[in-house]
Amino acid sequence: MNYLNKIFFLVNEKKIIILSLIFLFFFSSIFEVLGIGLIGSLIAFLNDSGIENETFVGKFFYFFTELGFNISSPSSLAVFIICVLIVRLFFQLISNYIILSFTNNTSKNLRKKLISTYLNLNYLDFVNKDSSSSYNELTSLTDQFTNLLLVSLKLASDLILLIFIISMLLLVNIKIFFILFLLFLFLFSMNKIFFSKKIANLGFESNKLTEKIFKYFKDGLSGFKQIRVVNKTNFILEKISHSLKQHAQILIKYNFFLVFIRYFIELTIAIILIISAILIYRIYDEANALIVLSVFAISAIRILPIVTNLINSFNVLFYSKNAIDRLTTAIKLKKETIFTENRNEIQDFQFKSLQIKNLNFSYKDKKVLKNVSLDIYTKDLVLITGPSGSGKTTLLDIIS
Repeated sequence: MNYLNKIFFLVNEKKIIILSLIFLFFFSSIFEVLGIGLIGSLIAFLNDSGIENETFVGKFFYFFTELGFNISSPSSLAVFIICVLIVRLFFQLISNYIILSFTNNTSKNLRKKLISTYLNLNYLDFVNKDSSSSYNELTSLTDQFTNLLLVSLKLASDLILLIFIISMLLLVNIKIFFILFLLFLFLFSMNKIFFSKKIANLGFESNKLTEKIFKYFKDGLSGFKQIRVVNKTNFILEKISHSLKQHAQILIKYNFFLVFIRYFIELTIAIILIISAILIYRIYDEANALIVLSVFAISAIRILPIVTNLINSFNVLFYSKNAIDRLTTAIKLKKETIFTENRNEIQDFQFKSLQIKNLNFSYKDKKVLKNVSLDIYTKDLVLITGPSGSGKTTLLDIIS
């Protein structure tokens, strides 16, 4: 719940967009389940086995006939199923367009918010903040959060669809439903126990290394002349190369985990489907078994990528925890309060005198200025001297 609040804080968009997406996900899922259920009716028609009223497929079929839909042949039923799937496609296209628009606008607004925060920091927070950290937040971490948001919205869509399909399967056969439910519970538990913490640690290490790469690169550019003079180019390149290698190894591990989880899920569901098929043929007569098995098979084909995406989406969330924390902290940095009640007064300002009494300043844990006092008047020529690191630049920054 804590991370959910942080995500909403970073998004800061109108809730009507989220509600609109949920509405579209809901209707898309309804038409998806209608398509799956009606395919069972089509198989019954084609098999000439008839549709019994007491079965789920029969109830499903006769519900539409009572609504006034004239479904008297396999051809008319096939046309009706195609119409249902076309409507589902419409809802899916609209919802995906809104998702892409929403996530890209969020990325743009988040970057604007970060830049505004950096440019309006108070002096102490500014000097304490490493520019490499700012670059990392503005690029890599924002991209990571945008991807998380995209995955999360698709996760919500998949979750709604999964609830609808499972509810339908519950009506078809409660025993097989509980087998599938226990299977999903097992898969989510295994992922939580064995992978979630490892993936969260990989995300933390990845962000640390990205920041280190930015720092080496920035130092290399800013100290170009000095590096060339003292012949330290290879030293800088080796530092960057070592960090890049470590970062690549982390990404390999992360993506391997995702691939392993996907194949493990596919294998487990395939085994359960085979067992379910045997149970269905033992429970039903041959004609009805074919119908029920078809509904379960089509549902399984649709559920398989949903379950894989659900688990991988949770893993993306674990991987992005550090990015969420870092971005939330960056946005909440204290800004300088600047009073500009009358801009003309500032533009017409004429310097007369400046008085400083007992000024103290520490940079992190280092005392830079201690009990500094001075008076400066118009047309004074002031010389500030001292060894390197004694606080000359810091004093001028504070005066400014």
